[in-house]
Parts: sequence; C-alpha cells; structure tokens
Amino acid sequence: MVDKKEIEQAVDRVSTVSSERGRAVKLSLSSGKLMLSVTNPDSGSATEEVEVEYSADPLDIGFNSRYLLDIADRSKARRLCSSSPIRARRP
Repeated sequence: MVDKKEIEQAVDRVSTVSSERGRAVKLSLSSGKLMLSVTNPDSGSATEEVEVEYSADPLDIGFNSRYLLDIADRSKARRLCSSSPIRARRP
C-alpha cells in the first residue's frame, strides 16, 4: 500500500526529466520502500523514495509515467494497493 497523493507527486517530479516520447519511470520495490527513478541522457536523472507497505521479494519494473498518474487519478481511495501479489519469475 502507498499513499495516493505521495505517489502522484513523486511520479510527477521524476517524470519531469523523462523523455517526452517514452516517459518511462523505473519502480524498485523493496521492504518498506519504493524507489522511483528516471535517467535521460539529455536532461539528467531524478530519484524519489516513497514509504510503502511491502514485504515480498525485491522487484524492479518500469511503467510509463502517464499510465501511473492515470491509475492514481481514477482511484477514489487515499491509499493504493495491488489486489493481487506480483510474482517475479525465477530463472
């Protein structure tokens, strides 16, 4: 679980340096925290850390920042959560 407003603001801040075309944001989940990061060779990099309720294996995944903001915008809840656990495949 994560505070909706906090994740919206963090995504908005890091996405300011993302490329207009891709708008990719990397999410790195680990116990108790979510790290959002963007690296753009033309405009630099940005990183934000958000406190979350998460206790599974560490997970790295990327999303379009607009997609993340749209999800938060459509939710009426103050806290966001995944209804099903994400399971990473092991090689």
